[in-house]
Amino acid sequence: FPVTILFEESISMYSRRIEAGGWDEELWYSHYMIADCYKNLNKIPEYECWMLKAYECRPSRAESLYSLCEFFRLHSQHYKAYHYALLGDKIPKTNDVLFVESYPYNGGFLYEKTILDYYIGNNNGLKNSIAYLLKYSKNSMGVISNLKFYVKAIDCKIEPITLDNPFSSEFTPSAISVYEYRDWE
Repeated sequence: FPVTILFEESISMYSRRIEAGGWDEELWYSHYMIADCYKNLNKIPEYECWMLKAYECRPSRAESLYSLCEFFRLHSQHYKAYHYALLGDKIPKTNDVLFVESYPYNGGFLYEKTILDYYIGNNNGLKNSIAYLLKYSKNSMGVISNLKFYVKAIDCKIEPITLDNPFSSEFTPSAISVYEYRDWE
């Protein structure tokens, strides 16, 4: 079977599951998976529509908004991605038990904002980056490498300070914080 047919069959099966009604979490997941199938078929308007249907079906779940946020950031639609980040960031961790993805509730939206702040000209990039680094470790190297977009270099010439080595000739200090302080009193 070509992959396209499998995604189309999946859409049909998940649609039948929605029509059957029942457990809200399963219905939400069916909407979410239909959206994912459309994304894999590169039918982006349908993907976005079904992710929003999943969100409407279960507004206590942030995964569909995170998927939209990440997708549109990766496709340089930064304002749309930021819109979804702002919506999703307000959703507290779900009490659901079925197919819960933890990252959207554990820093995912804040991580996206650490990138998107630059592209939309938001002045919160440094604040969001520091907040992310203080709380989360996933993707921290990416956040650290992006700090250069939020922190300006000091615009002055710094002259190196030369000090006599206060230690014996066998010891060379390696820490820049070593300094001989003579006025102890």
